[in-house]
Amino acid sequence: MMPSLVCRRSLAAPVLARAFAAAQELWATQLRVKHKGKALEVEFNTGERFSLPAEYLRVESPAAGNLDARDACGRPKVVHGRRHVSIMDVEPIGSYAVRLTFDDLHSQGIFTWPLLHELGSHKLPRMRRYLRLLKDRGLSRDPPVLPHRRQRTTAGGGGGSGGGGGTQQQQGTSDGSAPGAGGASSSRGGSGAVGSSSSSSGASSSGGKSQAVGSSSSGGTRPG
Repeated sequence: MMPSLVCRRSLAAPVLARAFAAAQELWATQLRVKHKGKALEVEFNTGERFSLPAEYLRVESPAAGNLDARDACGRPKVVHGRRHVSIMDVEPIGSYAVRLTFDDLHSQGIFTWPLLHELGSHKLPRMRRYLRLLKDRGLSRDPPVLPHRRQRTTAGGGGGSGGGGGTQQQQGTSDGSAPGAGGASSSRGGSGAVGSSSSSSGASSSGGKSQAVGSSSSGGTRPG
């Protein structure tokens, strides 16, 4: 246990050092949660601006749970079923990154400025690769649909007296309200990547309006 822990720490230090060094040259000047939490708009000191869908950010989260997880066959586990996910909160981490909290309660991913720039610059090929991977694994972007909840059938007491002779059945959930779907269809937006959905699958930090996050003045969040 201890050698593994020491190894992880020794590897993590150079990675953080490189991320911090890269952040000295590239940083976000403005971040906005848009479309009711369905997208994060990032503008950099280079003048570039990217709109990153919440689903895309969720499946590309650099959290250890995403990177180290394996399926039953030992292959890297693929995050799926997040078509309707939303961004709930954006928390600045120092002057080099932000932590995103999604409405599926995932909040372990720390997105550095270089990572967000990489995700924005290569959004289309990365999303195409993700869709191919889902197809190869037999997975879907849509969340799993739970079986209809049915009320237990009540048995009648005696032949034709009162309401005892009949049975009642009640369905709790309709086909159009799969978990996280909210009955709304998703759209494709941006530059061909997976767009944001019009539904809100949980509490959204945006409140239905574009929300500026962190220090988004003209000076940006340039590290001191």
